[in-house]
Formats: sequence, C-alpha cells, structure tokens
Amino acid sequence: MSGGKRPGFWQALLIAGTFRDTSASRGLPLVSGKTITVFDPDGNVLDGGVSAIAQPTEHRIETLTQEQVREIVQRSTTQAGVTAEALAFARLLRRLGVEMVVRTDDPAGFFRNRPLKLSELLGELVGHERPTVEGTYVEVRDRGGRFVTASAYAVRTGEGVGYSSPRFESGTGSGTSPLTGG
Repeated sequence: MSGGKRPGFWQALLIAGTFRDTSASRGLPLVSGKTITVFDPDGNVLDGGVSAIAQPTEHRIETLTQEQVREIVQRSTTQAGVTAEALAFARLLRRLGVEMVVRTDDPAGFFRNRPLKLSELLGELVGHERPTVEGTYVEVRDRGGRFVTASAYAVRTGEGVGYSSPRFESGTGSGTSPLTGG
C-alpha cells in the first residue's frame, strides 16, 4: 500500500491458508506447513522460515461486503483513536482481507499501548470465534507520515507478523517499514 508496494508477507500467509483449506476440502493431501522468505530490495533476508499450520481446516469466516467492512473499520478507527488514511481489499474465496494505513496524533502512546490499540482496531474483524475477514494488514503512521508500526494477521494460518520503528524502541531514528519499505 505505501509507496505503491503491498504487504507481500501478509499476502503469502493468506494464500498459504487458503490453499491449505481448499486442498483439504477437495480431499487432497493435507498441507501441514509453509515456507515464506521476505527479501529487502538488496536481497537481504528480512524474515523467513518454515512453520507448521496448526489450525483446523474448517474456517467459518463471514462473507461481508466491502461496505460492511468499511463500516467496521470506521467504528474501530474511532475506538482506537486513529484516522483511516487508506483502505484496500484482498479477495480470497469470496471473502475479504483488509489492508489499511492509519494515522495517529500520538505515535508514542500508540506504540506504548500497541496490543490494546491493535485489539481496538482489529478485534471486530478477526478477534472473535467467527472472523469477518480472511486477515488484516495495518500500518500505523504519525501525522508527518513516518512509520510507527505494522501488523499483519491471517486467520487460516493463525499467524501474523509485526514490525515497529526503531525510534520507539531505542528513542532514535526515522523508522521504515520492513514490510513495505516505506
């Protein structure tokens, strides 16, 4: 999303889970794991590895329209105290994945309360027994557009990844997103 780039690692998680569930529903051999490697533009490995998919193959994910998801995002951004800057959708098995960029007036406060803020922002989408989307990718930026943190989650694999700006961990630096390069 940022700078025209998309969160490829998150999309790979979505595809791995969708492939696994579709394969199981068609009686094909069980896909029990996946390998995803993320490279930066210089070819350095940012994230990678092999992992099992320790999730059931029967997922009951709601089929919502983009408008219904937009309404949920509007409520959740208000609850989390952020402003939606960009919203896009991935579509898998007639269900949506949500990609969003949000802005915060209090980046240090968001970072300090990251688990709570992400729960407020994403809880209605993926945080209950009946998820409403395939997964979420959220990138948080400050009012000046600088990267604060990013989180990605895929329901069917039960996996996610998150990165935060080093300026909040160490108190210095401008911070870029390893997921998007922005």
